[in-house]
Amino acid sequence: MAIQSKVEEAAEELLRERGVETAPVPVEDIARSLGTQLVFDNFDSDLSGILYRGKGAVIIGVNSTHSAKRQRFTIAHELGHLRLHENQVMFVDKAVRVDRRDTKASAGIDDREIDANGFGAALLMPKTMLISEIESLTDSQKSDAETLIDLLAERFDVSFQAMKYRLANLGIAMLSE
Repeated sequence: MAIQSKVEEAAEELLRERGVETAPVPVEDIARSLGTQLVFDNFDSDLSGILYRGKGAVIIGVNSTHSAKRQRFTIAHELGHLRLHENQVMFVDKAVRVDRRDTKASAGIDDREIDANGFGAALLMPKTMLISEIESLTDSQKSDAETLIDLLAERFDVSFQAMKYRLANLGIAMLSE
């Protein structure tokens, strides 16, 4: 899929630019190194985060009531908007662009949200790092899908579900429900 490989390449490029070679990916450090201010606040429960772009300021707002793993994915998702959708403008009170990570983002119906989710997954769980990590595991650790997902999720500091989807989307492991 051409679009997906573009998203994967953009995430890999950001990791290379920031010299990240091992998991877990320091997503907060990456965001800050790009000049992005992170603000953690208590949003409505269905709102995970927002990306605010204004004159000279980029702010990622993150729902402080969500788990740390979900907050990491939210930051990675918003970085996806920052890197992939920089030329698209949304005007909200004085030419400000706001991207929201909410229920629409996870519904799989908006191309920009699909891209940002793909970027977030590729940033936090890079394919080459995943393959390397899997190769370093023993056969017994790899023999059970649930054990494999648990080990990788812990190593990459992501949720079980995020790792399960990532592995399935990459075709790395045959995973059953």
